[in-house]
Amino acid sequence: MQTKNYEPLRMTNESTLIIVPHGESMWNEKNLFTGCVNVPLTRKGVEEAIEVGKRISTIPFDIVYTSALVRSQMTAMLTRTQHCCRKVVLYGDLQGLNKQETTEIFGK
Repeated sequence: MQTKNYEPLRMTNESTLIIVPHGESMWNEKNLFTGCVNVPLTRKGVEEAIEVGKRISTIPFDIVYTSALVRSQMTAMLTRTQHCCRKVVLYGDLQGLNKQETTEIFGK
């Protein structure tokens, strides 16, 4: 897949499912099983997430699902920052904003 073409794909009635594993975590780096331990990404894991984001940057999407683990959430957010639409909403960034006005800006 090309990483330099940032034109959005044409909208169709088809759906696409993209599954992205989290980037390298601090325990992955040490060759430890992580399970549900909430460990963050390494520098390499951050770079992996950004690279994946570049590779899928032109694929339109409506929703992102992730686990509650920080390594998965970090991967999802870093991947999303590379998307050509540049529309990244962090829920913490909405704190204190009017819900109706925010819905008008970002949609439901």
